[in-house]
Amino acid sequence: MSKMKNKLMVFFLALFLLLNGVSIFLFLNHKQTVAQYDHLLDRFLLLNDISQISQNTFDSMNSFLLHKTQEDLTDFYTYRRELKEKQRELKKMIMNNNNYIPVKNYEVMIGSLIEETDVTIGLFMSEQIESYPTRQAESLKLLSFLQDQTLHLLNEELTQFQSYYVEMDSRNQNMEYMGFALFSAILFMVLLFSLLFSNNITKPIQQLTNAAREIALGKLDGEEIIYHKKDEIGFLTATFNKMRRDVIDLFTQIQEKSEQDQLIKEMELKSLQSQINPHFLFNTLNTIGKLAYIEGSEKVNQLIMSLSKLLRYNLSKLEKPVKLKDELQTVEDYIFIQKTRFGERVHFDVLVEEACLGLEIPILTLQPIVENAFIHGIESLEGGGSIEIIGYEENKDVILKIIDNGVGMSEEIQKSFLSNTEKWKQTGAGHSTGLGLENVIRRLQLFYHRKDFFTIQSEIGKGTIVELRLPKGG
Repeated sequence: MSKMKNKLMVFFLALFLLLNGVSIFLFLNHKQTVAQYDHLLDRFLLLNDISQISQNTFDSMNSFLLHKTQEDLTDFYTYRRELKEKQRELKKMIMNNNNYIPVKNYEVMIGSLIEETDVTIGLFMSEQIESYPTRQAESLKLLSFLQDQTLHLLNEELTQFQSYYVEMDSRNQNMEYMGFALFSAILFMVLLFSLLFSNNITKPIQQLTNAAREIALGKLDGEEIIYHKKDEIGFLTATFNKMRRDVIDLFTQIQEKSEQDQLIKEMELKSLQSQINPHFLFNTLNTIGKLAYIEGSEKVNQLIMSLSKLLRYNLSKLEKPVKLKDELQTVEDYIFIQKTRFGERVHFDVLVEEACLGLEIPILTLQPIVENAFIHGIESLEGGGSIEIIGYEENKDVILKIIDNGVGMSEEIQKSFLSNTEKWKQTGAGHSTGLGLENVIRRLQLFYHRKDFFTIQSEIGKGTIVELRLPKGG
């Protein structure tokens, strides 16, 4: 099994050593070139600095002789010290066997200039007025000689730089030839590798690729790949063939399980559909009778139409999803019926953003929650009860909140709602659907295939907030 692996390792190791060897050579060559360039540049800069600082030294001396200020004297000693430092650097950076005499003369000139300026300053400070002008003029001559010698040395350095440039150009040309040779060698090795290994590697890999593409397109019944060699490709081929058989078996099991779940779901929904609470119908019809006795027929007709639409909606096929706007319309029919019964004792508000109304949700999702809030939350209040439905988008979810200011519930009961579905059953007298929170949550779980969409907040005497976080994609 390691034969192919060893061949690949040898090939890539040789390629690695070749590439890294050339890279190290190029790096060292580049480093040497940069060092030489920096050295020449430093020599230019040193000569330029000496020329500039010597001029500054002479100018600061003249300024002191003219103005007699402490600032000028300080500047003079500063430039003098810098000129001394540059003089010491000459031997290390510029002087060699080829230019020893001119550089030595240049060094002596710098020393003479420093000495003459020192003597001039000394004579001036000792008030020898007749003597210091002579030394000042001598300093000017030395400065002129020094500047001329600086130009001469710069010309010499430029001549050396020209020869260095020719050498560097030749070296770069060699690097181009080496790069072309390296490219040719790598191309030859890659072509050789492709010819030697194409039949052993690429053909079975292409077969595996085609088979994987067929599986990705849903075709699971393709022919098995035949490969007789006992190397890594043979192991991959055998594993792939086994994986495809396992996928086929798993797909068959999932289909059977899905059919079973669908049958169970249909049975549950049909069972739920038959649960129309007769007590609610009794209360509603009793209200209609009382209203017919007290008021005219227009209000009665509106109440009957709301009840008719509510019953028709409740008897719809529960396995089909509906738009949120349809669910809200049914809730409003339910709210109209309850407001007819209880009048100003209760107050309802629906505040749902327009962008949320197209969301598809399971039928009879909001109405049971609103009924639960009404029956267990505010029905026992003598007045001032309210239920509010709020809907808005948040990131990739639609948030629906059913808020009431009813009697509320303890923290223990809230935890039981969130942790134990057996305690979600709260259906009681007065429900139009016969559905409690257990059935709503169960159908939402089947519809969205998730469990993190339901939260409840409540406090005794301050009401309850039920929040649904539903994905916009359904």
